[in-house]
Amino acid sequence: MTIPERVKIGGITYDVQTVEQISSAPERVGERNTAFTRIQLRASQSKQSKEVTFLHEVIHGMGDVLGKDLDEELTEGLAQMLYQVIGDNPEMFK
Repeated sequence: MTIPERVKIGGITYDVQTVEQISSAPERVGERNTAFTRIQLRASQSKQSKEVTFLHEVIHGMGDVLGKDLDEELTEGLAQMLYQVIGDNPEMFK
């Protein structure tokens, strides 16, 4: 999986940044900021963890578009499952 430099979610384009530390919450591994239209991913994560974190933030963005406040447990579960579907079926996402 390739994490793009930009991702469009519901008509809004987010810049995707890899940073040493998430500014608003140093303990986090990822964050989506709608005011600045950016997704930040902590650089120190493994490649797999960073990819799941990216999907996690995208799913939160999708929830916002749908007007649904998705809790962290559901969002993380969906991110993990989507990551597996993408990994197990790469021909679908070429």
